[in-house]
Amino acid sequence: MAGRLGVTAGLTKHNFLAIVFTSPAALCAAMAEFIEFHNYRRYHEWIRNVAPAGVYFGRWEEIRNQRKEQKQATIQGRSQYSLGQAPIPLGAHCGLNCGLANAMVSFRRAKDAQAAMLSSGRGLT
Repeated sequence: MAGRLGVTAGLTKHNFLAIVFTSPAALCAAMAEFIEFHNYRRYHEWIRNVAPAGVYFGRWEEIRNQRKEQKQATIQGRSQYSLGQAPIPLGAHCGLNCGLANAMVSFRRAKDAQAAMLSSGRGLT
């Protein structure tokens, strides 16, 4: 446990020594922001990639079950896509309309267009 505290202290030291604070209030605000990030938004590998607040408030099982369901849905969608049974909806991998999803759709359309050209005998130019 002492090693983990040392790592946390090292992160804090690294983050705060690089910044010049103009007042004690600015330092307190930065520390509060870091603590909020560390406890609520940053996943910790040593507690199975869950934020400490999730474990503390007893949401670990809920988070784990959500991730299992999402993983199964992703695997099933990818299997169907690979077999040509169903297209991957835009943003299906993360639930968002993001750049990676758009790139996947564009790649699939380009691949389909290439296959159509080859099958029609026109070839690639």
